[in-house]
Amino acid sequence: MDFIEDSAFLSELEIFGADSVTPECLKKLRELCMVYGQGAEAITSAWVAYTLKRNADVADMTVELLEQMELEELAKSASRTSRTPVSKKPVPRIFTANASNGAEDDILDGYGGNQQQKRKRTPELPSARRISGAVAGASPLFSPASFSPKVLSVAAKYASRANAGDVVARLRNQEGEPADWHCTDGATVSVRPLGAGVSSSYMFENLIEKADALIDYAERIPSLYLDDMEDRPFEDIKSVVMEGSFVTGRVLCDSSGKINANSLILEGSKSSYGHSVKLNLSRLKQFSVFPGQVIVAKGANANGQNLVLEELLEGKMLPFPSEAPQLEGPLHLVVACGPYTTSDTLSFEPLTDFTAYLAEHQPHVCVMIGPFVDCNHELIQKGNLPDLYETIFQKQIDALANVLEGTRTQVVLVPSHRDVHHENVFPTPPFRLEKTHKRIHCVPDPCVLDINGVVIGVTGVDVLLHMGKEELSFPPGSSDRLSRLAKHILTQHSFYPLYPPSESVNVDISSLESSGCLEVTPHLLVLPSGLRHFIKDVNGCVCINPEHMVKGLVGGAFARVIVRPVDKGSYSGSIVNDTTAEVVKI
Repeated sequence: MDFIEDSAFLSELEIFGADSVTPECLKKLRELCMVYGQGAEAITSAWVAYTLKRNADVADMTVELLEQMELEELAKSASRTSRTPVSKKPVPRIFTANASNGAEDDILDGYGGNQQQKRKRTPELPSARRISGAVAGASPLFSPASFSPKVLSVAAKYASRANAGDVVARLRNQEGEPADWHCTDGATVSVRPLGAGVSSSYMFENLIEKADALIDYAERIPSLYLDDMEDRPFEDIKSVVMEGSFVTGRVLCDSSGKINANSLILEGSKSSYGHSVKLNLSRLKQFSVFPGQVIVAKGANANGQNLVLEELLEGKMLPFPSEAPQLEGPLHLVVACGPYTTSDTLSFEPLTDFTAYLAEHQPHVCVMIGPFVDCNHELIQKGNLPDLYETIFQKQIDALANVLEGTRTQVVLVPSHRDVHHENVFPTPPFRLEKTHKRIHCVPDPCVLDINGVVIGVTGVDVLLHMGKEELSFPPGSSDRLSRLAKHILTQHSFYPLYPPSESVNVDISSLESSGCLEVTPHLLVLPSGLRHFIKDVNGCVCINPEHMVKGLVGGAFARVIVRPVDKGSYSGSIVNDTTAEVVKI
């Protein structure tokens, strides 16, 4: 194998927030590539998957952890591929001392050695021989003494962090004094969710409703191009069409696995009667596609079997809100995304620190996105907890309400499909709190918020990571990947345009079509992701990835935003020139 440069590893790891890698780790990565005959992308992907499995941070790379990954993942995978498969043998039936009554008689019957009638036994009074060696009393799993001390222990690695308060991303379009993040404006703001609510009947989706939702969504985007087509219709992609014909449809893969240039197909909409045809992008100088993307293009189909695209029309964004925000003074916003406790404890120290920040700075609105009780947390997966899931969640909210009582801050709670105490579906219905709090609002995921005319789109699903895994872009490195992924959300007019969706998310297609689509382009779009934090100006929309509050054993980050009053006379839709934003380490 050829020598692999350090930049090959660094470019892959930088996407996941690993800014610096020690020379020793780079040497070990290169060694793994040589030993297992894999490239830099494959080894770094294995490392990312390994950290996700351990609830660790991608940036916490050490030689010891790489060696552990090699033993647990790479070496086992190599041995499985080289091992000769053997036929499976039937698993013998095992009988224990706690087997059901009459087990011995069943064995004798199987050998034909016991033809007499089985002796009756009283189940309530088993013989002493049967319970010898059995453990009497309650199972230790449910004993109060069995609760792990790690549940409420202090997160040592989080407590020893040295980068608290560091600004890692910034968007500031006006020169002058640094922004004052302490809100002194006592003006009241109104928080109002826009659009339809999420249906709670998410387990009643049938195939006809799902198909109708996919068809309706595929018809929305082409309708924006009718003025550019000069009354020319969309052609049936399955028929023989000449060069320069307008076509539309949904990009899909012809098999399971990641798409490539040879596996692309285009599923037509109503104009093509739902026909599918092989998609050829070889004539395009530049493109970026992913499964589920609805495209409008010009192309030709010489034999009815192979659609060759000549031009892929650029995606169109929806218009911004027509009315300017009604702000009397600067609007202070804070956005954070869970989990809110480190992977080795349930003490919720990061949440305590974040609440203290809110009490000190008192922003007008704080948007808190789940998960609050993460189903992927190691201790929650073990189930060895002192409280119910709902109780753990309610205690967090009650503590938050007590600290913020008497302040101006309004809190918006956005659920996550990873909240173990809530519905595991996307779109996700809003939380149902046991107690009502005056300044705490519960909204669904995804949602669009109107805060005194400032429109904010929010979702807790890591759609950027899911799309990034499936996207096919050419030529490589031709554009900023993170901006390109965020732009897909805006041009596809959907919070989750990927289809089929990731296996980690239970997507209700019918509900997504009705409550997960954009009606306007928001002023701000919040897209929390495991990818690298960013604040981007994407065609006038401020797109923010605040990362997660916690990344494994270490602290993560959150975002803070100031929107200054907008001149109504010069308002043209975007407020990017009146916005200052930062991503800050907790």
